[in-house]
Parts: sequence; C-alpha cells; structure tokens
Amino acid sequence: MRTHGLRKTIPYPLDRIVAAFVDDLRATLGPELYALYLFGSPASGDFDPELSDLDVLVVTASTLDRLPFEPFAGLIERLARREPEWADRLDVDFVGRETLRTFRDGGGPFIEISHEEPLQRHDRAEDWLETWFLALDADWAVLGPPPSQVIAPISIDEFLDVLVDDVQRYVSVVRLDWQDDKIAYRLLTVCRLLL
Repeated sequence: MRTHGLRKTIPYPLDRIVAAFVDDLRATLGPELYALYLFGSPASGDFDPELSDLDVLVVTASTLDRLPFEPFAGLIERLARREPEWADRLDVDFVGRETLRTFRDGGGPFIEISHEEPLQRHDRAEDWLETWFLALDADWAVLGPPPSQVIAPISIDEFLDVLVDDVQRYVSVVRLDWQDDKIAYRLLTVCRLLL
C-alpha cells in the first residue's frame, strides 16, 4: 500500500512505542542510524493493537559485520522492558544499507528478532527477500530516505515466487505445531498485497 509521498500517521500505541525506540536508536547507534522503516499492519491499514506485531526495519550506515551484536541486543531488551505487552510481538530487523542494496549477491549479515525466534545474527540477506519487499512496498520511512532509495528493486513476481517456494516448509512446520500461525500470516500478507 504505497502512499507516494503522502504522510502516514502511526496508530496508537505504536506512535509512542516507535518514538521511544527511535530515541533509543539515536542514543545507542549515533551516526550509524541511517533509516527506520515501518511496515506490516499499520501500513496495510489493518492494525489491531491487541493482535498486530511491530514490524520495523532499522538500517545502519555500516554493514553489520563491522558492528558488535551487544548494542542491538540492548536495544531489543530495553524495548521489551518498556513495552512488555509487545515483547512477544516484535519483528525487528537491523541491516546495513549496503546489504539492502546488494542482498541478491548472496550475503550480507543482519540481525533479526521475530515473535517466533529470539534476536540472532544471520548471514544470508538474500533469504529475507520477503521482508525487504514488504518494507519496500509499505514505502514508510519514519526517518531517513525512502525505502526505494535504499532497498534494491524487487518485483511482485519475485516476492510471490518466494512465497510459493516457502509453502511446503510452512505446511510442514504447522503439521508439527498447530499453534503456529505462519500459514495464516503468509495468506494475510498475500491478501494485503492484492488489495
């Protein structure tokens, strides 16, 4: 859901959560903080404060192989302490701007926390095309340049190919754990994009 330059309003309570997170990012990362992009349900218009996740992409000036892990862990720990009711609904990615420009080249480290997994470092940014696409498509820069100036172009066909390729993996995960909502999330993502 692109707004093509129109100003978006962050819904409550994300407005205050994101504002405090940006303050902490600035204090912790200083000049390494390059951009922050919001995506997910606030961008698609179906935000529900009781159910929605906090989907944020934080872009650093340097690649993450040049930065220590501890400051990012501290950012997430402080965010979870400030907002305990959101602690299990954080989907936050930290990635260097060069990695987003060249992610198709196969590498590039980034750090990610999701409601399914703890904060961890990854080395294959190409495997996260879905996340990069969603941030690009939402076109919502809370700070920094627009996503289209930072993230390499991704077509809707590429995005859908990734979703189709991952269906079997998600089906097998759900067969092992019926509480997992990954398939519903993928279907919801596709429906949001088709609107």
